[in-house]
Amino acid sequence: LAELADSENPEFTIQGLSDTETSFFVATAYDTEGYESGYSDEVSYRPPTAPALTGISIYGDDQVIENRSADYTATAEFSDGSSQTVTGSAGWSSNSEYAMFNSNGSLAASEVSIDVTVTIQASYTVSRHRIFRLIFPSLYIRTTANTASMNPWK
Repeated sequence: LAELADSENPEFTIQGLSDTETSFFVATAYDTEGYESGYSDEVSYRPPTAPALTGISIYGDDQVIENRSADYTATAEFSDGSSQTVTGSAGWSSNSEYAMFNSNGSLAASEVSIDVTVTIQASYTVSRHRIFRLIFPSLYIRTTANTASMNPWK
């Protein structure tokens, strides 16, 4: 198949292996007289598997004053116990014309005549086939007339 550059330290790199399927290998060698050895023991290479996405969480205020903005963070959780902030990669949406998101998780609340309850959602795609969504069901857009009842420490 190939000549080795250094027969004292034999090494060969195989390119183009599948990133989803296990590959199996055996090798033979030729001596100086051209005789081929028997097959080596079989070895295999299994590509590492990424941890599975197990959930997504949204963090941020549960109340926003009209005509102001609030930032939200999306965090993906994985089967190996790790987590990753995915705010900029998440898709953001709401069920209300009074709450508009940009791609960085920043919500702009428009003017409301009465307090409005809004549901916001973040979705995150891990691969071509997996989408997780989390709904944050209790966001309130408050009129400025009702801001005195908001907790200033939130």
